[in-house]
Amino acid sequence: MKRRSFLKLGIGGFFALSNANLIAKNLKGKKMKILILGASGSLGKFVIDTLFQADLRLFARKTSRIEKYKNQNIEIFQGDATN
Repeated sequence: MKRRSFLKLGIGGFFALSNANLIAKNLKGKKMKILILGASGSLGKFVIDTLFQADLRLFARKTSRIEKYKNQNIEIFQGDATN
């Protein structure tokens, strides 16, 4: 059985910051798709800036705050994760 490895990125305090830096170091030469929930918050913006070379999917309540990140590698979705 093939073993799959992945990194879970949680938006919340120290874990998000350390995981974002860890993922950014491991992305060199690799293609990875990452979903960021709460992307319009201050911590979400830090994670976006750290992982800019990945294929990002950004999920936020107010997409107007993150429209500047929209490009060929970033998709933006509006919604509420609590629904």
